[in-house]
Amino acid sequence: LHPWFEEHVRLGTMAGWVQSLSFGVTHKVGDLGSVYAADSTGAALCFTPRADKDAPGRMAFVQDGGVRPFNALLDRAIIQVLFIAEECLVLTLAYDNRLRGYDSRSGTKVIQLDNSNLCAFHAMQWDEAHR
Repeated sequence: LHPWFEEHVRLGTMAGWVQSLSFGVTHKVGDLGSVYAADSTGAALCFTPRADKDAPGRMAFVQDGGVRPFNALLDRAIIQVLFIAEECLVLTLAYDNRLRGYDSRSGTKVIQLDNSNLCAFHAMQWDEAHR
């Protein structure tokens, strides 16, 4: 017995193995959202959907050129990426024991927290009700 995977849509190509995916959408009219993918090289890329009548599901994903600051963020793999569209924030957990937050529009790092226990963070969650 082994897992069976069937490709439905190819978002793009990354240098390493994809470790985490995060989708976020605002409540603005016409916003189709974005998907952030983080890989084992420390890179995080943004893919945005667009209507395409010839694509499977009538949606195609385009790598957003405005995310160059997210490429090669770290020298270690990213454990988890979390995109919070309403806050324009991308959070990453990496094997260097840090949580980092980036502005999704500019790629500027806005926060960095080191784990005081000197170990990697394992997961994070966004509480929409108590933001």
